[in-house]
Amino acid sequence: MLKAPLSGRGLVNILMAAALLILVSWSPEARSLHRRAGGVFFLLAAVHVWQNRAWFARLFRGSWTGARSARTALVFLALVAALAAVGSGVALMRETFGFLGIREGVSAARTIHVASVYWAFALAGLHLGANWGRVSRKIPLPAGVPVGAVWAFALALAAWGLACLVRRDLFLHMFLTVGFVFVDFDRHWALRAADGAAMASLWVALGHCGMKIFAFRKSPAAEGAGSGTGPCGPGATGGGTPGQAWVRAVMCRRRRSGDRSSGL
Repeated sequence: MLKAPLSGRGLVNILMAAALLILVSWSPEARSLHRRAGGVFFLLAAVHVWQNRAWFARLFRGSWTGARSARTALVFLALVAALAAVGSGVALMRETFGFLGIREGVSAARTIHVASVYWAFALAGLHLGANWGRVSRKIPLPAGVPVGAVWAFALALAAWGLACLVRRDLFLHMFLTVGFVFVDFDRHWALRAADGAAMASLWVALGHCGMKIFAFRKSPAAEGAGSGTGPCGPGATGGGTPGQAWVRAVMCRRRRSGDRSSGL
């Protein structure tokens, strides 16, 4: 059970993830499902951007840390990939958008479409991983389950995702080498969906670990002291465990820098 009721923003995020999972788990030849999932994803992405319009409004405020720069780059790269997927998809649906008069470049559009869908999938996972701290706070750890077991499961899932990535030659698709997708329809649809979820877990894990690297580039303990009084004042320790002191130092640093980059 979630720690807090599911918000409209959370529902949009879950539906976007489901639509992306369909797009990477089913062949484009399954046209009806693929087109519907693509259309739903585009609409949900537009809603997601609108819900986070305040993040764009304060984009040029505050200082730019490495973590904030990385998160911002992921957001805009994901938007570019999503727009490329939609644009190339429109070019491929000549019977639906025949009034646009698109007659040439179908082969190139197919290659771009395949690559952009997989890039959107990867960048969305990295974006989620970069903001995983905010997500995990809403998902309580089941009673009696050790943290080590959760980490072991996450690593196993990411390893499964890497194996799927290699087995399906996704890097060839992502770098415009192959313009068609082979899907093993002898494999049950639930297993294909599980493969997609494992690949998503890989990207989420990479995004999360990447943000950890940015966080440790400078010692938070060395930057925890600031001006003024209170828990962020000079020499303030606040007590607690070393882990709690580390988290407090990070929050103090973010408060001073005005870094609100994780809002999207």
